[in-house]
Amino acid sequence: MTLTNRNGREIPFFVADYTYEDIRTADFDPITTLRDGHNVGADMNDSRLGCYEAAGFLVRPDTDGVLYAITWDQYSKAIRAGQTYAERVVVLAALVPQAYIGLAGVWVECPVVKVFAQSDQSYGSLASYVNVALV
Repeated sequence: MTLTNRNGREIPFFVADYTYEDIRTADFDPITTLRDGHNVGADMNDSRLGCYEAAGFLVRPDTDGVLYAITWDQYSKAIRAGQTYAERVVVLAALVPQAYIGLAGVWVECPVVKVFAQSDQSYGSLASYVNVALV
């Protein structure tokens, strides 16, 4: 039996792989930066970028408290078919993040596409580091 959410997407119980991301001074925004823990010295290939855009990622903060993020749902509803990569990046930058009350070491149940840094002047997350797992 496969469990799915209201959009027909499978609900994962275990992640296959994850990365450790520093969000003290920079947002974790793999769609814009084309970088993640597996692609530090070079841009992601289109396939990996497509994974982030197609389903988002799960995030697990290292600290209890507010974690600001753009949800995959926000992003997917804001972009249109046929938009270029540059147009999608502009759309992502215009979205207002949601605040989550995260628990240290616990996965946030909602797929996201961007996590805001601790140092962000408007939307500073309390976490310093997060684990990120593709959905």
